[in-house]
Amino acid sequence: MTGAVRFDDNSTFGIDAPAQQYPKLSGTWVLSEESFWNIDVVNSLRLRGAWGKAGRQPSATSGQNIYVAIPGPGGVPALRPASPGNPGIEPEVSTELELGFDIALFDDRVSAEFTNYQRKDEGALLGVSRPGSYGFPGAVQQNLGRIDNWGWEALVTTRVVEGRSFSFDMDLRADYTNNEIISLEEEYTGGIQMGLPYPYQRTGDWVVSGVFEEGGSFTNAFGKAFNAMCEIGIDLAPEGAENPVRWGRISGGEIGDCFTNQNRNIYAGRSFAPWSFSIAPRVSLLDNSLQIYAMAEGQYGRIREENGHHWGHIYGNSKVSRLENDPVYTASRRLNGRSSNDWEKGYYIADFWKLRELGARYSLPLSWIEATGASRASLAVSARNIWTIWVAQDEINGLPVADPEYGTSSLSGDGNFWEVPPLASLNLTLRVTF
Repeated sequence: MTGAVRFDDNSTFGIDAPAQQYPKLSGTWVLSEESFWNIDVVNSLRLRGAWGKAGRQPSATSGQNIYVAIPGPGGVPALRPASPGNPGIEPEVSTELELGFDIALFDDRVSAEFTNYQRKDEGALLGVSRPGSYGFPGAVQQNLGRIDNWGWEALVTTRVVEGRSFSFDMDLRADYTNNEIISLEEEYTGGIQMGLPYPYQRTGDWVVSGVFEEGGSFTNAFGKAFNAMCEIGIDLAPEGAENPVRWGRISGGEIGDCFTNQNRNIYAGRSFAPWSFSIAPRVSLLDNSLQIYAMAEGQYGRIREENGHHWGHIYGNSKVSRLENDPVYTASRRLNGRSSNDWEKGYYIADFWKLRELGARYSLPLSWIEATGASRASLAVSARNIWTIWVAQDEINGLPVADPEYGTSSLSGDGNFWEVPPLASLNLTLRVTF
């Protein structure tokens, strides 16, 4: 059992903010070492837990008024307000509980780790814009919200085959992470909504079906009439909420006529992958002199924005935007405007499996290197991010998705340059020890 307390009075805190205390406590219990333990197949079992608090500091100047130099009347140097400070700004405080176990079975041929965590982030640091009439324009950082995070991580390592001339190992890993915006103070006027995870994608109106027919509520560029049906959405605001637009609206509710049910602002999905899996096999040959290894990773649950395609639709460079022969696309364009993003112009399901690594390592025989005076040497070659095995969605209305890890990732993103996929690489390494 271990415990500690940290006291923090950082210079980034506002002058009116109190000092912070961050306690922590952790402990482990090795059950397999107790006298009552009699399960022979399990040669090791350890339970562990930890609880504690930590803080994320405000920006260095968040507690101070910032001025910038400008030329004044007659060329005399002058100052103007740039951004207001908050003398009461405090750190964002996280409280986390972790519980887990480590287990080994069959004389360590199989081992596993599991961790479950719950974290509460209070006093979330958010910027609030001030109107010019305030006398000091700009955005001020404030402690305005709470976000709850939870998830788990699991790892299983196995030695499937063990021999002098051949061995085969396998690592299996999985993890899950999620969060929810629990509360936001009234002062916050940005686009984030309560009840949703962060970051997330959102669409104004979610068109699910459409049909060309006489007397339809919409017409395309060529005067052809059509009707469309949209997600009405499920409002997350509690009953009797004074300002229900502060809560999000999710899909899964009733389907209704798009023309009479507009501006629903429906949550489209998370901008992060809550589920992640990996498989890593290893083969050893020639008395462990040659090792061949690989690692494949899969991610699920993320919705991304292909911003390049979005701009193509804005300027009418896509086939469907010129022909307007798809009632679902055309209804979405009419409802959401050509500039707003939605499922028909840029959003896509970004689930994938990729071959992250493939390589081999060979330990050179001593007879090859003893003349150099070296005690050992090895040669390794590896390639990373060389193959996308599978994607859930490879095109958006006929335009190909370049890579499932490429695109705007959050509410604050403004283009594909915000997040670039890991680059493919090839490495050759010679290690010599003297």
